[in-house]
Amino acid sequence: MNPKAKPDDRLGTTSLLDYAEDIENEIRKLDAKPIIMGHSMGGLLAQILGSRGLARALVLLTPAAPAGIRSLTPSVMRSFLRIQLQ
Repeated sequence: MNPKAKPDDRLGTTSLLDYAEDIENEIRKLDAKPIIMGHSMGGLLAQILGSRGLARALVLLTPAAPAGIRSLTPSVMRSFLRIQLQ
């Protein structure tokens, strides 16, 4: 692929559930359930796949919050501020 090429137009309409479906299709080809590891958006994908019974175990590293779940609360902001001011 040419990194300077225009991105595929379908990229703008690809949803998180589209990604999950693609990964699920690959997992179903395996002989055994995998351990799924994900960070941020990958962590959210891992949770979706785990909820579908597709994983032996999950390793979640600061997974993104699903739509509608408020993750930036005053207590979280205070925690980050303390770390940044040290």
